[in-house]
Parts: sequence; structure tokens; C-alpha cells
Amino acid sequence: MKSYGAVWLALLLLLGTLLPAHSAKASSASGETIEVYLNQQQIAFPDAKPYAVDNEVMLPVLYVLEQLGAEVNWHAEREAIDIYWGYDYIELQAGDRSAGYNGYYTPFDKPSLLREARLYVPESFFRNIFGFATKYDAARRVLHIDSGEAYEELAREIVNLLVQGEHAAAANRYFDAELLAEQPVAQLQDIWTEYGVADLRTAELYWINGYRDGDHYVAVIDVDYGHIMFETHLWFDEDGKVAQLEFNNYYASRQLPAGVKEETVEIAAASEFALGGTLTMPEADHPVPAVVLLHGMGPYDRDSSVGNYRLFRDLAWGLAEQGIAVLRYDKRTYTYGYDMSEEEYKALTVKEEVIDDAIAAAELLRQDARVDGRHVYVIGHDLGGSLVPRLQAEGGGYAGAVLMAASARPLWETLYDQYQSAIERELDDADMQEYYSNWLEEQRAAALRVPSMTDEQLADTTIFDVPAPYFLDLERHSIQSYVQRMQIPVLVLQGGADLQLDAELEMAQWKEELRSKPQTEYALYPGLNHYFMRSEGEYAGTYYEYYTEAEAAPEVIDDIAVWIRARAGIR
Repeated sequence: MKSYGAVWLALLLLLGTLLPAHSAKASSASGETIEVYLNQQQIAFPDAKPYAVDNEVMLPVLYVLEQLGAEVNWHAEREAIDIYWGYDYIELQAGDRSAGYNGYYTPFDKPSLLREARLYVPESFFRNIFGFATKYDAARRVLHIDSGEAYEELAREIVNLLVQGEHAAAANRYFDAELLAEQPVAQLQDIWTEYGVADLRTAELYWINGYRDGDHYVAVIDVDYGHIMFETHLWFDEDGKVAQLEFNNYYASRQLPAGVKEETVEIAAASEFALGGTLTMPEADHPVPAVVLLHGMGPYDRDSSVGNYRLFRDLAWGLAEQGIAVLRYDKRTYTYGYDMSEEEYKALTVKEEVIDDAIAAAELLRQDARVDGRHVYVIGHDLGGSLVPRLQAEGGGYAGAVLMAASARPLWETLYDQYQSAIERELDDADMQEYYSNWLEEQRAAALRVPSMTDEQLADTTIFDVPAPYFLDLERHSIQSYVQRMQIPVLVLQGGADLQLDAELEMAQWKEELRSKPQTEYALYPGLNHYFMRSEGEYAGTYYEYYTEAEAAPEVIDDIAVWIRARAGIR
């Protein structure tokens, strides 16, 4: 099933939502029929029929989803459907050109629409939202939709043979004659030797996606040996034979530094929301200062993984090398988000999502005899940094705080700026810019109305796809209401190449808020992005750079370590 990355990226994909349904001339006459096959099985359409527009098939979505085995609920008052497919939840409204997949929005090529009392979607809905392969033969008027399940199983079997060193079995059993001649068994063995994994027999295999390439179905499997990762691309012909095989995106991950050890721990172990975590410890014969890492907005894992970035892992290892213990953990919404009911999700505030667990994490460190309990610090990234003043007031008890890429402004303002920037940067069409700009102003107006909304209005309102009560809680607990009460040293860090925040604006705002706090220091790093990775190369200045290989800039880690060690009295 499809998986998604960073919430910030997903939020920006919301720009694909709320498009008006434009009329288009169908290319098929009413008497013509388009046959549709899902995994080689023909779909019956008892009433509303598929039709083609600009060489793309529009489909009554209900019948495709039923054959897929999904549960579909129609909401007439909203002209919307809810789709439950395994552990995944999809929401789609008539007129939209994007759909929410587990809360993250992805666009497709044409807007959905109501026709003949049925909700229609373009075939690209299944490509982009579900990750299925589609192929429309306009001459034969046949559309094939392939979920890739059969190919996924076959691809896993082949790659698993390769991992186990059974190269001959994989090649002789599954390669077509031409590939077997071009890429003999000896060459496969050489590839595994080149990657340094020829003697290893186990690896984690992850399904990435599948897609159509001409007459072939391409399956992409990620092979993860822990310290080495690469993608295996297999081109299957109609007979299920592999006609082409490629290995891409080789990545040798970082190794735990010498003199550093890690152990698995549990945050709030006695509560109903126990969280898995990792404690990274330096070698030391005395209690050491320690840090709790606080995530940004969204369901992050303990490494704060975004694309190929692992900011919290980099911080943990880099600081531990310099004598500082670091605790990182999976966020509550990462661990329990799928189990939340709609009512629980709508009632969620940062107290349950962030603050309670950050307090428990600090207490866990103070109870560890290897940690100097007087010197437990917090490093908050993004929204995590913005929440530090409130966290400290509500019982954090930290000895100091580092704010990384944090905003001192209301959350809705930073989201507004992100969307506005993306509209200007990504959309060339003037009509689309106008449409989304109007939509953006509607979100801004709703955010301004939040303090005066009734409970019923709050329950029915989302702003940037976030329930309105979340913003109300932040409004009632503003940064300004807490920051003057902070009596701890603070280090404010911003990346000069941040796409998600205006670094200079945010730095100026923090200087204004903390002007009466002499224990505050500031640093701006030119060329570093929102995750304090260097913004460079082909994708610099775009969100695609999050998927390139990078590590947190060493100068940032060094500056944080020097700052903490100085306050802990360590030279």
C-alpha cells in the first residue's frame, strides 16, 4: 500500500485540492463502450459507464473500489465519499482534483465530478492516490488498472532469492532469454560483491511502487541491509518474466560512531500512550548532560525522518560524540495516529500530542544515574521549538533550550506563508494562481474567526486540513503568553535557505520576543535548509532536495554541543 513522508510536504500538496469542476468534451459517444479491467478482471458497470476525456478515462469510482474490496461510504450532504481499504483511509469530494490519503493530500490530473448520480474520477486518481499502474488503449477502448499485488509478490520472491545469494535460481527461473544473455549470473554476483553485501543473507525488503512502462509493469523494491540500501527495479512482461533489471539510488547509511552506544527505551511506559525511543549515550565514567529532541508538526518517527533526511539521528550521534546524551522517540501521532477515532483526532491539542510526552521524556533522563539531572536540555525543531516556552511553563523543568527553525508567530500564519510561497513558485497558470489565492484567503479568514467560533462551528471547521480546535488551543496558549516567564538560557538557530520559513523574519521575531532575556544567543546559517542540511545540487531550493543524501551540517551540531557543554561546566 502507498506510504507517505513528511507532513510539511503533505501539507503543501494540499495545493492540489478544492479545484472547481471544469466541463470538458467527452471523446466517446454515448453508444460506445470502454472496457475496464482491474488486475486482469473485467469490471461491470451496471448503470453509469466510463467515458474518455482528452484520452483519459473517467470512471464511476464506486464499482472499481468495490472490485478492489474497499468499503465506500457516500455522504450526500457533502457530495463526498470515505474509502476504507485495509488500514488506509481515503477521502474525496466531488469537484476536487486531489484526495486525502491517511490525511495527506495528493493531486490527480482532472477534477472529480458527479454524473448520472455517480461520482466519477479520472484514471490518474488510481495512479496518484493508490499507486496503481494504468494503461488506456484508445484504439481498442480498453483500460487496464493494475494494483501490482501479483507483481509485488513476484518481485519480492525474486529479490529475496538475490539477497540469499541464489542468483542462478533467480535468473534461470524468472529472467527472459534476452535479459539472461545480457545480465548473466556472474554479473549479478558481481553487483552484490560491489555493494559489499555478497556474504550477507538477510535484508529488509520494502515495496516502493509500481507503474506501467509501455508493455511492461515496473516493480520497485527497496533492499535495506541496515547500513546499505538500494532500489531494485524489475520490468515484467505480460508473461511475468523479467525483461529488464536495474539497481538505483545506492545509499550507504551512516554507522554508529565509535565510542557511542544506543539502547531502546520507553517513554511514559506506565501510561496508555507508551512510546518507543532511543537513548544515545557517550562513553563516560561520570554523569553527562542530556538532551530531549522535540519534533515538528506531524506524525514523525524518532529520527524525524523526511525523505532521506534523519535530522534527529544526526543530532543524537553528533552530540553523543561530544559527551552529551540524547533521547529521541516516536511521536504520539506516529505511534497511535491510525488508532484515533474521528472524535479523538478533532479534540487533539499539542498538550496530548507533544507536551505531556516531552515532560515524561525529561523525567526519564533525570532518573538515569548516567545523566546529570541538573543539566537536561531540550532541542525543539519547527513547531517543537515554538512550543518550548509553553512546555517549560507546564512542567518541562529543562536547564536550557535550543530552538531550531522555529517560528514565534501563530502556526496558521506560517502555514499561510508556506502556501502563498508555493502558489507563487509552483503555479504558472494565472487562473490557477487566482483560484488558489482565493482559497488561501478563505483559510486565513477562518483562522481569524477561530477565537469567536461556537463549539459546533469548531467541530465542523478545518483550516489547512487541521481541525479548528487545534488552532484554538494554540491561540489560548500563545508563545507571547509564556515567553516572558522563561528563565532559562536559549539558543535560537535558523537556516538561511529555509523554504518553509523566512529565516530572517523569524529571527527578528524571536529577538523581539526575547529582548529582555540576556541569556539568549542567535545563529543564522547561510545555505542550510529547514532541516539544517546543506541546500545544494540539482534540487537545491525545492522540496525534492529532501530526498537527496545529506546529513545535518556539522557546524550546527558543534555549535549546539559547545553551547550545552559551556552551560554544564564542561570544557
